[in-house]
Order: sequence, then C-alpha cells, then structure tokens
Amino acid sequence: MYATLKPGDVLLVEGDQRFSVAVKYLTQSTWSHAAMFVGDLPDKHDKNTKLPMLIDADLKNGVRLVHLSHYKGFNTRICRPVGLKDEDLKNVINFMLESIGLGYDLKNVIDLARYLIPTPPVPVRFRRSMLTFGSGDSTRVICSTRIAQAFQSVKYPILPKKCETDEC
Repeated sequence: MYATLKPGDVLLVEGDQRFSVAVKYLTQSTWSHAAMFVGDLPDKHDKNTKLPMLIDADLKNGVRLVHLSHYKGFNTRICRPVGLKDEDLKNVINFMLESIGLGYDLKNVIDLARYLIPTPPVPVRFRRSMLTFGSGDSTRVICSTRIAQAFQSVKYPILPKKCETDEC
C-alpha cells in the first residue's frame, strides 16, 4: 500500500470492532473509518528516520498521527483527490496536521443513530430538537467530517458535481 499512497490520499477502512460494525450498519457502507495519508514524517524518537503517517480521528484518542502499519490486514480503499493544485494539497495536509489533538465527537454517531430510527421512543414535541448533528463543539470531530472540512477549506468538491449536459 505504501508504494501506492500519495500525500492527501484518503484511506477508507473496513473496521472490525463493534463500534465499526455499528457505523457500517447505520451508514449502510462497507467503510467504517477514514484516515488521510500525510506522507513521510520524522520519527519522534529519531529525527533522521521518516515514517509513513496517516491522520485519523479515533474514538478514544481523538485526532492523532498513526503509522501506516496501523491498518495492516484491514480491507481498505484509497481515494485520491484528482486535479488538486500543489498549493491546495499543502493547505489540506496542514489543515489536518493542525487538527491533531482535537477530541472525537461521539455525539455525531449518536445523532446519526437517532436520525435513522423512524419513530424514536420520545414524545412528538421533542423529536424536532433531536434532529441536530454533532455536539456543535469545534474542538470535537469524527474522521470523515474533518477530512471533508480539510478539502472544503480549499473549495475542493468531495461529492461529484451534478452534470446537466451530455458533455460530462
């Protein structure tokens, strides 16, 4: 995988923990986790050694750097931003590096579960107030939203543009 990855690539991961299974069920996706490859960074113990690193958001540890080997043995997919300018790529990676240390927003996952329950066991008058996503705390994130925010910061579309002509 290391030979294929380039800085800015997003690694989608099919996790195998109970939490991952719940995320896959709720999102109806094969993938339960996302991380961004930021390239080879100096080892904190030996500045002369560079290690292939990803940034991810972990439920327990928040946003952190992890070695590429952390996902060895997992089913993964690489998503590469195509046509991203070098300057924008640097800004996306810096955005992610500046996120290290932020906490994980568990409320986002709880909100997703609540949203997907068609008739929650709550009185009708309280249901509308339940339909908010996340904690609203800018120091708490989930893996995919922080990556999306990084690309959004340089106005790079992560969803395909709707094509109105046959030329697309």
